[in-house]
Amino acid sequence: MEANIQSSINFRLALAEKIIPYGFLKFLFRLTLILLVAAIAAKILSYIDIYLFSLSVNAFLIVFILLLFNRFSLRVQGASLQKYIDERGSFNPTIGLAEFLSFDSASLLVGVIKDDSIKLRKLFLNIGRYWRFDFIFLRLGISSKSFIDYVSKAVGSEDLFSQSELLRNSAIEALKRGHSKILPHDLFLSAYRESESLAQALFEIGIEEADIAGVLAWEEWVWLHEEERRHFWDLSRLLRSRGIGKLWAYGYTSNLDDFSQDLTRTLQISGAHLHVIGHIKEINSLEQTLSRDGRNNALILGDPGVGRSTVILGFAKRILEARSPKNLLYKRVVELDISRALSGLTEAGAIQERIEQILFESTKAGNVILVIDNFPDFIGSSGKVGTANLVPIFMKYLESANFQLIAIADREGFHKHIETNPGLARLFDIVEIQEPDEQRTLLILEELIPSLEKEYKKLILFQSLRKIVELSGSLIQEIPYPEKAINVLREVFTASARFKNDNVITPDNVAEFLTQRTGIPLKQAQAQEEKEKLLNLEQLVHERLINQEEAVRNIAEALRRSRAGLGKKSRPIGNFLFLGPTGVGKTETAKALSAIYFGSEEKIIRLDMSEYQGADAVERLIGSKNQGGESVFLNKIREKPFSLLLLDEIEKANPKVLDLFLQMLDEARLTDVFGRRVSFTHTLIIATSNAGAEFIREKISQGDDPRELSKQLIDYVLRKGLFKPEFLNRFDAVVVYRPLLKEEMQKVARLMLEDLGKRVNEQGYKFAYDDNLVSYLGEVGFDPVFGARAMRRALNEKVESSVAKQILSGRYRRGDTINLKVGDIR
Repeated sequence: MEANIQSSINFRLALAEKIIPYGFLKFLFRLTLILLVAAIAAKILSYIDIYLFSLSVNAFLIVFILLLFNRFSLRVQGASLQKYIDERGSFNPTIGLAEFLSFDSASLLVGVIKDDSIKLRKLFLNIGRYWRFDFIFLRLGISSKSFIDYVSKAVGSEDLFSQSELLRNSAIEALKRGHSKILPHDLFLSAYRESESLAQALFEIGIEEADIAGVLAWEEWVWLHEEERRHFWDLSRLLRSRGIGKLWAYGYTSNLDDFSQDLTRTLQISGAHLHVIGHIKEINSLEQTLSRDGRNNALILGDPGVGRSTVILGFAKRILEARSPKNLLYKRVVELDISRALSGLTEAGAIQERIEQILFESTKAGNVILVIDNFPDFIGSSGKVGTANLVPIFMKYLESANFQLIAIADREGFHKHIETNPGLARLFDIVEIQEPDEQRTLLILEELIPSLEKEYKKLILFQSLRKIVELSGSLIQEIPYPEKAINVLREVFTASARFKNDNVITPDNVAEFLTQRTGIPLKQAQAQEEKEKLLNLEQLVHERLINQEEAVRNIAEALRRSRAGLGKKSRPIGNFLFLGPTGVGKTETAKALSAIYFGSEEKIIRLDMSEYQGADAVERLIGSKNQGGESVFLNKIREKPFSLLLLDEIEKANPKVLDLFLQMLDEARLTDVFGRRVSFTHTLIIATSNAGAEFIREKISQGDDPRELSKQLIDYVLRKGLFKPEFLNRFDAVVVYRPLLKEEMQKVARLMLEDLGKRVNEQGYKFAYDDNLVSYLGEVGFDPVFGARAMRRALNEKVESSVAKQILSGRYRRGDTINLKVGDIR
């Protein structure tokens, strides 16, 4: 087997060496092409004799033939993986896989095969010296020399792996990545997965498999883009270029030109590079719609920030670069500014006449594709702009095969003004632009990097890009991908002068920047103060809450896991259901946690679930298309994702609401009625319920120990069908709050008196009380059913009322001590 593999590799290397390098031939071709053009010009001007002219022509033809032969030779050197699979349905992993190797991959394997195995260390060392991987190591934050050092330390000289398995895994990876050959990228990723020691060494410096796979794809895109740029002179492009004379054959558009921007012309002048890699599918769909015969109008549907303008500009650039179907080659993509066109016009007739003129010119010209942004704004309110109804005018032209329009609409405007008019809606093909996912957003950011790095003289690591995409997705929810990630990327570069790293933007820099911007702690807990807070969270909560150790312990552990980086990224910080009667501390626990962990009780977003019992409860939570209303609840989460969500009296909610919450609890996201996602990954969710309160009262009246009620109460709730098992299973813990005992109620009384003392101090007085007052309140305020609420009522009626009277009567002056006794309140 080794002989077969090695001989195949040697054969491919020898074959490639015998053929004149393709790059050198391309250089000769360009050189002889220039000489030929110069010779033709000289011949026309009679500056050259026929012999030298013939010599120039012959030289060009010889190099051209060699170039064609070389390209053909390279094509037949190795088989295509996809073609092999298409013909056979699968491949035998032990036969002929060396034929699928690219030239560079074959070079890397020379001297690496021993018997039937691959020497991993030697392969990694070869990869470390491979010139194209300099970009990859740089983006991972290491040099090729550092990589070689890690390999030398982590991978043993005798670490072997089956050569047939490596080639098989590399071939599978190549197919996944759309390669026709096995590239060095495929070899590296496959070998990396087989070397636990190297993977561990790289993991310790912050490099994971996802980083390696992502930066390999990035390097391939950069390489292909550079290849495409170098081939701008290809004959196929030259033959398809737009002729100036052809453009002159189309009609004039004087009125349209006054109120519009020719996007194709603007792109031609600016030469701007567009970042369309995440929108190829949408551009293809738009091109397909507009290149059809007959009625061919497109409606770009998507919310601002998802790339609507990018799709249109990408389509316009295809036309400009002659990469569109032939019937689109001479089209002009023109964006009409209707607001400017109608500026100063108030009469309905004048408004309609102006629009009619513009649409007529656009149709008559024969080469205009009109673009109208925010199209629903001009057909809303029954199609009226001011007093003019424009819908009939637009529909007349939209039905014409000679008129082409790209209308842009957000989801809300589409549902309100276009979807409700079937006659208008049928005249468009919808090109829906969904908010791109994290992977597509990452590709878009990669396109922006060269210009930003050139401007700020900084290098950004691939891991930093991943961090930007990940954190912007969960922290910035009022703006969609990719705009929010692009905004953060630009802001990070702008702030990079403040970073400690001189020339490199690291993931820690990104986390530090977003922490400063949002106030959300994003780096793993490092400050001693925060560590102390997390380690002593139970004690801090119990300064405000009596007993309920199980509830406090479960929540504290969840928060510690989150800040240590161990929490699941696709779930909220924690999900907890507090079961128990009124007045036992369920809401007080939430307030204490919000104050300690989130910094303020103001970070609580509270929903009274008794208000969501009706049939319209789900619509009230996620918004309504019919009423055109957005979700107040979801907008609050968008604005303050780092919050505590308190779902009070959850048992009173409509069952459909509980089903809706399953996704929120499990996947940390909800989608509003307009299709916009909201993330709960930085939210702590606490649901409270009085379910089973009667059961608790019954058990207490029977003399049962309150400490033994937890399991019985959960069984009771399930048996009575108050909650479905799948709903309860979504919580990290279902915590039962037991009724407080009399001695515990005295502790509650002391806490309430301390809180009253703080409020009295704020008014300029001092406050004192004795143990007798605490014992008295423990007696009169004790109620096993209503718990601390009965105590709160007793404190209000007896203590606070007495203190208020004494202050208002003038008995005490500011600075005096109000020393309250039992006799003062009886």
